[in-house]
Amino acid sequence: MPYYLRPSLITFTSADYNSGNPLILSDMSREPVEIGVDRIEQRERMASGRMRSKFIADKLTLGLSWTFLPSRSVVAGTNVVSDGYASATDLKRFYDAVKGEFNCKIYADTGTGGSIVVGSLYKDLQVFFSDFSTTIEKRGASFDIHSVSMSLEES
Repeated sequence: MPYYLRPSLITFTSADYNSGNPLILSDMSREPVEIGVDRIEQRERMASGRMRSKFIADKLTLGLSWTFLPSRSVVAGTNVVSDGYASATDLKRFYDAVKGEFNCKIYADTGTGGSIVVGSLYKDLQVFFSDFSTTIEKRGASFDIHSVSMSLEES
């Protein structure tokens, strides 16, 4: 049973992982999600000294990280990850299985309407991994504690 009243912020989906079922990322010990914009444009300085720019597209970049995320979601029938979603091992398995593009959905307040709508879709993106790392922080008898960091680029 999820700990939070609102659903998880992010899900990943790929046909290469778990028969296309979504991996729901845990909000437990997640650091703030960094959302950046990579502006693709062609700039050129003209003979008069003025700059001319041809805008092509804005592509999002995402930075995600967790500190002290358990290596397992469930141990002996008990949720170790407080919201019951993806553990550090689940994130690593997804990264290992998916070599190309995958779907990333971000659920957050869209700023429209009078109040927050549960499950409101902020962005639905096709992304690639640009970086992934995991660190074993602590060892335990039933599970280990990891820190996980990843960067994503919109395709």
